[in-house]
Amino acid sequence: ILHSLGLIPHSGSVLLLRVKYCHQIELLPDLDLYFWQATVNKALEQGWSYPKKMEGKEFFRNMGRLAISENIKPNICLECGGTGKAVINDLLIDCSPCRGSGRSSHPEASRARILDMPYMTWKNTWSDRYRHIQGIADAWESVGLGGMQKRLQTA
Repeated sequence: ILHSLGLIPHSGSVLLLRVKYCHQIELLPDLDLYFWQATVNKALEQGWSYPKKMEGKEFFRNMGRLAISENIKPNICLECGGTGKAVINDLLIDCSPCRGSGRSSHPEASRARILDMPYMTWKNTWSDRYRHIQGIADAWESVGLGGMQKRLQTA
């Protein structure tokens, strides 16, 4: 498996998978730096202003760390057991508590508190932006798992 990871060209994907699935926590500092750069690049691409009250507090780095943390150790939804699906009247539908993700996320108020931001500022501006940052981690994982599966099939 580690060999197949070494053949994946996207470094962020490889780092994320090695930390998440191979428990190589010694790679966390590298993943942190790589993801911080991706977070800053997304902010620049989207034209997000750095929160004035957060200057000097590594806000984008901490937001990236939160997204990586939630990706590496997701909270499994207790309603669907992580499947993202529920059966109602013999129909398979998306689980409503987790909205089909299979995960129960941290409350928005907790995310705001972790990032030392007023809740309303988080809710009105940064919550949606955070979803973009989470999307980076999800995309890295998807790319890495797809690449690993492809390499394992050809091995």
